[in-house]
Amino acid sequence: MNNVVTDRNYEKDNFPDIYRIRPNDQLFIQVISDDPLNVAFLNLISPERSSIGGGNIELVTYLVDEDGKISYPQLGEIKVGELNVSEIRDILQTKVDNYLENAS
Repeated sequence: MNNVVTDRNYEKDNFPDIYRIRPNDQLFIQVISDDPLNVAFLNLISPERSSIGGGNIELVTYLVDEDGKISYPQLGEIKVGELNVSEIRDILQTKVDNYLENAS
């Protein structure tokens, strides 16, 4: 173990900031529950790419518009710009809770 440096201090500034959502980002959102049928209406799939039995289903992403919003058909317009993933998860959880229990 020659040339091993053990007393080096690393500055916190070397780590990247938490990513904030920006216009033109694409968000994949999936709501899960103990009973997948209860949340199926909240999880969109692309009908032209889905296949029964083949296991290939392309889920739809939500494009963040220039105002930092996404249009989620069942939940309405949601402001996500400048938020991080955890903040968006909290907002979506609150909206989903209006429809369902035990979903995340």
